[in-house]
Amino acid sequence: MTKIDAFPVQGLLPKDETEASAFITKNPEYDGRNSVIAILDTGVDPTAPGMQVTSDGKPKIIDIVDATGAGDVSMGKPVKAEPHADDALTLVGATGRRLVLSDKWTVPSGTYRVGLLRGFSLFGPVLGRVTRERKAEFAVQHARIEAGLQAELAAADGDAAKKEAQDRIDALKALADKYDDAGPVYDVVAFYDGTHWRVVVDTNESGDLRDQPALASYRFEGQYHRFGVVDNLAFSVNVYDNADTVSIVTLSGSHGTHVAAIAAANFPEEPALNGIAPGAQIVSIRIGDTRLGSMETGAALSRAVLAMVQNKVDLCNISYGEASHVSDTGRFIELLREQAVRRHGVIVVSSAGNAGPALTTVGAPGGTTEGVISVGAHVGHNQMAAEYALVNNNVPERAYTWSSRGPTYDGDWGVDVYSPGSAITAVPTYQLAKLQLMNGTSMSSPNACGNLALLVSGWKKEVAGKKLNSYRILKAIQATGTPVETDPFKRPFIQTDKAFTHLIAHKDAVDQDVNFRVSIGDAKARGVYLRGYAETHRPYAATATVAAEFPLPAVKPDWADQYFVDLETAPELTVPEPSDDARDALNNAKLSLDLRLALIPSHPWIRAPAFAHMTADGRSLPLEVDAHLLTPGLHAGYVAAWDTTNKAKGALFTIPVTVCKPHAVPAEGAAAIAFKEVPTSAGRIERKFIAVPEHATFADIVVRAAPAPGNPATTGSGTTSAIYLVRTLQLAPQNRYPDHGQTYKFALRTNEPDVFEAKRQRVLPGITMELCLAQWWSSASSHVVDVEVVFHGVEVTVPAPLVQGDAVSRIEIASHLGSENAVTVGLTVDNLRKFIRPASAVISPLSATRDLTPDTRQVYQLVHTYNVKLDAAASVTPRFPGIGNVLYDAPYDAFLVLIHDAAQRLLATHDIYAKSIKLDKGDYTVRVQIRHDAVAVLEKLRDLPLALDFPAPKGASVDLYTTYADAVTRGSKLGKLTLTRGDRRVAFAVLPADVKDAKPGDLLVGSVALTEGTKGKIDGGFGAFAVAITNGPAAKEKKSSSSSSSDKSDAEPKPTLAEQIRDLQIAHLKTLKDDESARAALAAELAAAHPAHLPLLDALLELAPAADHAAVLAAADAVIAAIDRKDVAGDLALTAHEADKPSATRKAAEARKASLVAALLKRAHALLAAHGADHADFAAALAEYKQWALPADKQDSVPSLELLQLVVPQLVAQGHVGAALKVANKFVADTALTSGNVDTVKKALAIRKDLVAQLGWKVYADNEDKWVALRNPNAFAPF
Repeated sequence: MTKIDAFPVQGLLPKDETEASAFITKNPEYDGRNSVIAILDTGVDPTAPGMQVTSDGKPKIIDIVDATGAGDVSMGKPVKAEPHADDALTLVGATGRRLVLSDKWTVPSGTYRVGLLRGFSLFGPVLGRVTRERKAEFAVQHARIEAGLQAELAAADGDAAKKEAQDRIDALKALADKYDDAGPVYDVVAFYDGTHWRVVVDTNESGDLRDQPALASYRFEGQYHRFGVVDNLAFSVNVYDNADTVSIVTLSGSHGTHVAAIAAANFPEEPALNGIAPGAQIVSIRIGDTRLGSMETGAALSRAVLAMVQNKVDLCNISYGEASHVSDTGRFIELLREQAVRRHGVIVVSSAGNAGPALTTVGAPGGTTEGVISVGAHVGHNQMAAEYALVNNNVPERAYTWSSRGPTYDGDWGVDVYSPGSAITAVPTYQLAKLQLMNGTSMSSPNACGNLALLVSGWKKEVAGKKLNSYRILKAIQATGTPVETDPFKRPFIQTDKAFTHLIAHKDAVDQDVNFRVSIGDAKARGVYLRGYAETHRPYAATATVAAEFPLPAVKPDWADQYFVDLETAPELTVPEPSDDARDALNNAKLSLDLRLALIPSHPWIRAPAFAHMTADGRSLPLEVDAHLLTPGLHAGYVAAWDTTNKAKGALFTIPVTVCKPHAVPAEGAAAIAFKEVPTSAGRIERKFIAVPEHATFADIVVRAAPAPGNPATTGSGTTSAIYLVRTLQLAPQNRYPDHGQTYKFALRTNEPDVFEAKRQRVLPGITMELCLAQWWSSASSHVVDVEVVFHGVEVTVPAPLVQGDAVSRIEIASHLGSENAVTVGLTVDNLRKFIRPASAVISPLSATRDLTPDTRQVYQLVHTYNVKLDAAASVTPRFPGIGNVLYDAPYDAFLVLIHDAAQRLLATHDIYAKSIKLDKGDYTVRVQIRHDAVAVLEKLRDLPLALDFPAPKGASVDLYTTYADAVTRGSKLGKLTLTRGDRRVAFAVLPADVKDAKPGDLLVGSVALTEGTKGKIDGGFGAFAVAITNGPAAKEKKSSSSSSSDKSDAEPKPTLAEQIRDLQIAHLKTLKDDESARAALAAELAAAHPAHLPLLDALLELAPAADHAAVLAAADAVIAAIDRKDVAGDLALTAHEADKPSATRKAAEARKASLVAALLKRAHALLAAHGADHADFAAALAEYKQWALPADKQDSVPSLELLQLVVPQLVAQGHVGAALKVANKFVADTALTSGNVDTVKKALAIRKDLVAQLGWKVYADNEDKWVALRNPNAFAPF
């Protein structure tokens, strides 16, 4: 019988490698008990496996918070319920449904608040599955309707019946083509039961709430529910500001649950699947916004810090992050560092990032923030065996290829520790799978966090009255960790058991609680980081200032005292303050810090004083680095400060020193550099630093397999293929690392000499570039490759900006580095950019219970409102160039953008990264929220403009010509150029004379396109340009100084004084709508004096009460009788040629026609209301109205709502419901939604909805019913 080995379950979620298993075996009760971990992520599913209870039986998840606001429901004012059938209490919900309330609810006030929730807005991770199932069900329903209609058509007898059947088929097709599933639309009800606010969601969409659970905010009773069996998506609730806002808390992805399971899952029936700290409890804080596809926002991050403090968490895991422009800076970073870490003692652990293997690819907050423990990802043999199903497991343990590396921009380590970076563990139940493999530093971070929870658990048990903080625990894990040999900086792999021994051994050492912050030079760098050619070829000297940062004293009253009380009206918060005892404790700690340090450089090329004495005042230390003596390549070192009185503590602090000394590109010949016979093997990383020549603009990178010695047909010693990453990176001051680098992935296959297509990319001149060649960690074979980089120095100088009014502008083309063949240069216009100033900019306080800093400072919002009008459908991109692309390092809570239609419906949500949106013709409102606790900061941003990019208008091109004469005469355009080194050429850009839809101040923005030789695209682009628009209004044609005699004879006579008085009285009459007696008296007086005056008759018709059909008919008949139709028709016919420049005769005729048309319309509406659509008088009135109102060739058109309201009833009365629906469909499709016709569109949609209901097309009628509430919200959606 075949022997089958046991599955290596220990590798599913690695614990042995970090000593977590050994630590729990020795200390069973130190398994995370009495520790609380906040998970800042996509949310944690309370129904997921392993997420129910801790190892000692406590609830696993103690609070669930949505910090994004994506699930916020704005609730209406309190309303009373009404008795209905069977004496059941009912309410009218926000959907319009009548809601039946449960008699089991306790509601002392008798009042409720109602709101509306669209399911699709929260279904993010399950939206695809739900919409697929709904689409399939819709298809079935639609097919049934269609089949019935086809049967009717086949059975129809006579032309009229056949036409009606066909009209219904056509109308159905039009509805199907435009079908937009509203999805589930839920009523939400909130009430206060005397103890807690409770929330009920009508998940069945039935209106019957009696069987629905009444949920309290999760932290009170741990309640949750799910929307339905198809989505299987759990939700819980939170109530804010006396139920002004109800937060429906769901998940924006599976990531957060997986992260939480790594840290702390507990599987009582299968402990092998446990997370690292099964005894720890979880606080789920969602920072991934469903509206943004789970992207984090500034508001969510700031709210998360408050939620951590309110829950008194011990640890926090952040497996999120972005590249930042500046390290250790930003509004959220400050709150995290100063409030969470220093003030409240939260141990913050975060992922380093997955942008490696190049240096300085760590993200914020993990890799860049002081006091936050940054974790890189490591892979071991247990993981390989259990998770990856590798054919060849003979690959070394190491940091994952993609794990981000330090140092930070300012020289700090970037990665503090390593931990296993993969796991197969629990995911949300909506995925319909118990466990899943995920890898990334997102997984290594919670692994480390779980290990630290074990240390916190043991510390609380063995060290009474003293909080374990980030600084102490980091010193312990770094002093005891095993150096990762494949990491260039030898950062430690966490060893939990040894770390705990270290913690207990030095529990009384004050210096372990201190963060020794290093600051070097004007930039306040936290380490020495040398990359430039000049600075690495001369001796370096600087002074490092080391400051002793102590934990800030704890504050009272405790947040938890107020957060875990649920009053109907939230009390005013008390500002927390440190106690005198806490201040004294800090003073004593500072007084006791008296260090006699030994400073030990790691390498002889680093020099520092041998000794230094340091107190709480800090210390300045001179440093010297002999960078000029080093060979090209990476040199990593440090200066370590040891306490001479107790070396067992390990280094108290280190000053990192990193030198990336670049290779110089040979000055002679082509600007190229080659690296021959570079050996590669599983996970091996080769870093080449290159001094990019001055004036270089782009480079070609080529990787080729090098022939193996003695066997040119093979690629090195490898026998199988291997996967490679080529990563290039240049660091520019205060620029995110992705802005100046590229990543290429390719496979090297045996016996294929050209394995990597040459890649061309943009480069920054004079800035060192790292070229990182890495063989994928799991590619087991060995190879040898050649690498070549060829730099090009073609420079295209375009004035910034070009000015449209200049007509012709000069540009320069130069070659600085060598000969360039077949060079083509072009200017491609991409967009028309319009700048829109805010229509309003309002600063107001946010929630008094949710939007506060941990020290109770109120957070304010600045909301900009921009009005946008589109004359045609277009794809537009809203931008905020001055503040975009900044998140973690933003000095405010990074902004959120909401785009609404004219009816206030939310269409899209955007964040700091600009993206396009397709919009139909119509009016739109763009709203932008920026938050801060200082009003003065927001005041400075009041005038922020919106830049709105439209597709480039037709004809808005910029052509290049060889000479000025060619440009003026539109002669020969610029062709391919051959340039030698030092060549300078000139071209002339002809700018468009007129740009459609552009106004002065707009910009044409585009890209400089360049090709050389046979290669095309330059990755990263070559350059950008802009054209400032100077379009002026077209010159107006001057009028002749003398008018023709016919003009003079036909001039309108000036009104007499009596006529002016009469006209003023008529105007006043129109203002008396609400004063019936005054209106009647003045109307009688005017009618007696001017019985046939048409403007008076028009006014009387306008004032006739719409509900008094007889009065309307009488007033309309009076207007019609006063107009000689034949005279009007004759005058219009005789003056038809005057349409552009009408004479007084034509103007008068048009005025009479307008009065006639208005009266005929009112008469038709009155007849319809009085007698119905099948009455002959109505039919005649409608026919006459159409005869006068519509062109002869468009008598069947319906251009207005008023006419639609007449035509549809007539068609229905004639039995032509299908034709009526076709008319309604066309009207809706042709009518753009603008601020002036919101009510028109609303009424037209209501007409269409009624027609669909008459036809019995339930699937469409139900969908239209839901859209009624969604299309016309009472207010703008909350941010």
